[in-house]
Amino acid sequence: MIMKLIYSLIIGLQLVLSVNADPLSKRISVAVENKTLQETIELIAAEGKISFSYNSNILSNEQKVSLNETNKMLSEILSKLFSGSNITFKAVGETIVLTPKSNEIKYEKFEGKIIDAETGEAVPYAGISFKGKGIGTVTNESGLFILKFPNTMLEDEMTLSSVGYKQLTVKPTQNGVFKLQRDTLELGTVMVYNVTPENIILRVIRAIPFNYDKKEVGYTAFYREILKLKDTEIEQNEAVIDIVKAPYHQRSLSDRVKLVKGRQTDTSPDSLAVQLKILGGPAQYLKLDIAKYPPDFLQKAGLKNYKFEFGEQLPYGNRELLVIKFDQKDKVKASLFSGVLYIDSKSYAIVKADFGLSEKGLQYLHGGYAGITDKNIEMEYGFAIYRVQYKQFNDIWYLLSAKSSVERQFSKGKNTEPFIYTSTAELIVTERKLKFDKIKSRDAFKSTYALCDELSKRTDDYWENHNYLKSDED
Repeated sequence: MIMKLIYSLIIGLQLVLSVNADPLSKRISVAVENKTLQETIELIAAEGKISFSYNSNILSNEQKVSLNETNKMLSEILSKLFSGSNITFKAVGETIVLTPKSNEIKYEKFEGKIIDAETGEAVPYAGISFKGKGIGTVTNESGLFILKFPNTMLEDEMTLSSVGYKQLTVKPTQNGVFKLQRDTLELGTVMVYNVTPENIILRVIRAIPFNYDKKEVGYTAFYREILKLKDTEIEQNEAVIDIVKAPYHQRSLSDRVKLVKGRQTDTSPDSLAVQLKILGGPAQYLKLDIAKYPPDFLQKAGLKNYKFEFGEQLPYGNRELLVIKFDQKDKVKASLFSGVLYIDSKSYAIVKADFGLSEKGLQYLHGGYAGITDKNIEMEYGFAIYRVQYKQFNDIWYLLSAKSSVERQFSKGKNTEPFIYTSTAELIVTERKLKFDKIKSRDAFKSTYALCDELSKRTDDYWENHNYLKSDED
């Protein structure tokens, strides 16, 4: 009995020692040829039943490696694999942790301007992104962009794209002016037989649970809001934010926003008869994600209030887009929308939407304004214009950017000159993350907050390594 007990303890001790042994001393065999670092790490993990922990951004998708090692210690194999790279490794318990050799990741800048190759005009809202990674940005109204990225991605390829243009592939070391060539569809590439625009919209609605995220996803984004009185800017608020995006098929769950850092410029005169603040900030403007929060023209019950028609189909990289124009019907006595939807012809995902308040319904949209207590002040809308763009990543479409521009006219009495305010806001997703920290309710930015009340004053070189959208004045 004693011998059996001792034997059991020895076996148990051996098992414990085996489990807790340094994984770097484990001997494995590996043979790869012309594979990426990430593919090689995944193969080593599978072959040796070894757990790795790392940020995928430190592994270049462009660098290819070849290894043929037999019965070698893992430490030897990894030393050879990462020779000459900026990556180091260590064992933490049973896990191999990969990190950059320096404690702080160094960042590079990729910046320039995107123009039409034929006309030389700027291409606004063109997408700039790393291939196979959820890091990117868009151009501003002037076609300018800037993107900061870890220097471990210097050899990766980037794509520059816009609806109606051929995609351009570049390296992030090639700063300058980039010319996009106009693209055309070959005749008969896409044909829609016996299908009405309304049927296409219904397919879009049905496809939303399949085209967009089915679980929570994290984003880092840049948000800017500007308030103008006539042509004079009186307030500008900017912030880098973290977002936890709720699953698209669960519309009862709201997205959450947390401020990372932000700044403001306030030149508003104290003597203004009507003082305004933009409420809700990025929390409110996430509602422009029309796939998550569909307006009535993307709801089955609301389609009866609209007339739809096909526009000319457009190319988008290696895809074709169905173009559907819409406006509220003449007899509808309500303030609805008009605009254009750009829809992927294969997945029926929304790629882009340009829309706004229909001129036919503006007469039904006037009167009071929340927060104004003076009953003598009346408000009318001049216009409201919105633009939303989506990007595909591993067969999932996600919100890339959203912009709104709204004009409101305030008047106090018939014989007084109205105050004309224009508020513009834009949100750009600069990184999509599958690993992210949850945002607690107490830390979330609420739709009742005014961003200007939460920010510090403007300072130079404020954003450090955070990505931001160049202003249109740059």
